[in-house]
Amino acid sequence: WPETYSHTLTEAWASGVPVLVTPFGALRERVNYWGGGWILTSTHVQDIYQSLISYCQPDSLDTKKRQIQSWQKACTENHSVFSMASRYKDIYREFLPDNA
Repeated sequence: WPETYSHTLTEAWASGVPVLVTPFGALRERVNYWGGGWILTSTHVQDIYQSLISYCQPDSLDTKKRQIQSWQKACTENHSVFSMASRYKDIYREFLPDNA
């Protein structure tokens, strides 16, 4: 089924790596919104190979890397590690017993 968010995509972008994603769920949505990668139109191995060859050109890679840098900047400005940890803590508190 479609991925709901994908921390793997987040880690790739945090490392500055453009991604090649399937056309399903959050992966597609995030790449559509931010760029930073390519969305497969086919899942056949030969088509994927041809896509990789065409995408891995210097101009195309430079564009994707700039898009990733925009995402990184937005994340840094809007979501510090402290604020993200605080939000997780709030979510966990909703589901834990009062004495936990």
